[in-house]
Amino acid sequence: MKNTYQLLSVIMMFMTVFGFAQTVDLNSHVISTAPSGASLEWHNALPVSTSNALTPAQALAAGAGTYYAVYYDSVNGCYSPYSKVKVVIGNCPSSTYDLTSLSTTVAPAGAVLEWHTSTSPGSSTLVSNAASAGAGTYYAVYHDTVNGCYSPVSDPLIVGANSGCSSLCYKPAVTAGTPLDGKVGVSSLGRAGADNSDNWPMIRKGAWLVIEAKTKGFYQTELNSMLQISLLQMMVLRLLSQLL
Repeated sequence: MKNTYQLLSVIMMFMTVFGFAQTVDLNSHVISTAPSGASLEWHNALPVSTSNALTPAQALAAGAGTYYAVYYDSVNGCYSPYSKVKVVIGNCPSSTYDLTSLSTTVAPAGAVLEWHTSTSPGSSTLVSNAASAGAGTYYAVYHDTVNGCYSPVSDPLIVGANSGCSSLCYKPAVTAGTPLDGKVGVSSLGRAGADNSDNWPMIRKGAWLVIEAKTKGFYQTELNSMLQISLLQMMVLRLLSQLL
């Protein structure tokens, strides 16, 4: 058995997976079986080793991050060359993804950037509205409209179905004027914080406090009289005065 295995187009290099649910099943993007004597592994750092290998459960429910797929020969203790996968978790409640936001390069003179649904680009595979792409696999190309030719296609971009947002409810707090960003948030969806690219909770507008969950409830104390409200205000003010 060779010391290394080729991934044989199992996962295209530098593929980006876009998932709208909380997690992505990395194994669902594998399109062939492991060579004899080897097994597929996922890692979250380089160089790949046992210390950064994902468990099978983690590979089935991977959050936002960068992962590396390899075949591992446990008999000879060797790894195949890796394929890189980047997972980005999209924002609810949108059911589409803006593919145009992914481009960071300038098109060559006389060419335009296009997105297609096939590795053989043409008029029939052109994505008509790349700013609102649904679930599917897409390829970016530069199209020279004068000479009628295309550049080589990019690595595939896989947009995941918005399976996690149907159970969530969002209503704008402000319907007129310019709403302010939400500055404080509590989330059970695992996406708050400076390390996340979805700008949460600032993406929610017009709220002092943003709270979201799929199954966790939030109960607000009900006050049925102005006297109770006044007493609560006094308690809060007294507590604050003791802290200052």
